[in-house]
Amino acid sequence: MDSRQTLDEIRGILNSGKSIPGMRLAEWLTCDDLEVLGACHEALTEHFDRLDAKGKTRFREPSEFVCARMLEYFRRCLLENRPGEFAGNRFQAGRCLYNWFLSLSARDVVEPEMLDDIKQMLADVYKFSGREVRDCIVTSCLEHLFESRRIAEYFSDWAEDPALKAAYAEALEWGRGFWPGQRGY
Repeated sequence: MDSRQTLDEIRGILNSGKSIPGMRLAEWLTCDDLEVLGACHEALTEHFDRLDAKGKTRFREPSEFVCARMLEYFRRCLLENRPGEFAGNRFQAGRCLYNWFLSLSARDVVEPEMLDDIKQMLADVYKFSGREVRDCIVTSCLEHLFESRRIAEYFSDWAEDPALKAAYAEALEWGRGFWPGQRGY
């Protein structure tokens, strides 16, 4: 798959206002180019209403494949910090992960493994990255996730992991301030 051609095709479809063919989106998701994956993320989030009927059915509930490809996209954005036309910088990726996790955790039909996969990816990137990436994960994603007591509890096993406990404690300190009964809420 030629990345430039694929980006031109995606850009043309996104700018045209026409429906987005679900079968093409599935093909684009197989590409390893960060910009193409970013364009797929935009199609799935900003233009979901334009997916053709077959595509909507296919992408309404995130499949294992779509989640895996989006996790790879976010992982790479966090690590590479190469913003482009479609690809986000690491902070944008952290915020998108926060929104995605909230969205998935609010659905009854989502497999718990999808949430586990996001949590594991965040743990892996945090453990094996430098201070800048770790700080970004905490401030752009975890702190805001932990504004929900339920989600903070879901991550509570991090408190027992020597490599993750600082991230958990820092994010929890922020998040707790938003729990009912705290700081006037």
